[in-house]
Amino acid sequence: HIGNQTISSLTQALQGSTNLQHLDLALNRIGKSGALALSSLLHQTLNLKSLNLGWNELGDEGAGRLAAVLGRCTRLETLNLSCDSIGASGMRKV
Repeated sequence: HIGNQTISSLTQALQGSTNLQHLDLALNRIGKSGALALSSLLHQTLNLKSLNLGWNELGDEGAGRLAAVLGRCTRLETLNLSCDSIGASGMRKV
């Protein structure tokens, strides 16, 4: 489990990786602050095809932060947000 602090470091290391196509961060206890860090990375990864964030702790707020940038990922084919404690309000944002 990498958690929020490590996900921030990981996203900083991946900055500039515009050809990133698959990102699997399932089962890593990523919460709303981790979702914020991921959203900054997703803002520039326009070639992303699959994103697996299942079994984390995103919640409604984290889902909202991701939703704000997922629209830029026009090549995204697969998105897994299962078991992330996202309620109806969070899913509406996504």
